[in-house]
Amino acid sequence: MKAIKSFLDKILFPASLMFTILAFLLGTISYSTESSYELPVLGLKGMSLILLFSLILACVNLIFRVKTMHIIARTAIHFAGFVADFVISFILIGGYYSKGTSALMIVFIVSLIYVFIACLTLAFRAVFKAAKKKPEEYRSQFGGMK
Repeated sequence: MKAIKSFLDKILFPASLMFTILAFLLGTISYSTESSYELPVLGLKGMSLILLFSLILACVNLIFRVKTMHIIARTAIHFAGFVADFVISFILIGGYYSKGTSALMIVFIVSLIYVFIACLTLAFRAVFKAAKKKPEEYRSQFGGMK
């Protein structure tokens, strides 16, 4: 029973949240592009690919629970897992690999977006971590001087 709860809390619920957000964003983009062209991602195959991507990404996100590793190392491993997940889910299984250079460009753009968001996140983390530290009270090393 504990294993099921752990699976639900660590993988299924985060994957469901990611799936919902991605489906909503892609639906919004499709709706707001006032053309007759609809994103092919919104069909059954596309929704299945988004679900697969979300499930794998939820597993990759578990790397951030490893506190013995430095945050930069965890982020680098997460980046590699994220890109591999994107390539497997959308490029290979989705059949986009046949587009050649376009597929590489999409992977490059997604990677740049990830790096930008990761840099912002790490910068905010460093600022808040520094702000949390309370300055130590001054203790004289020479006795009574203060």
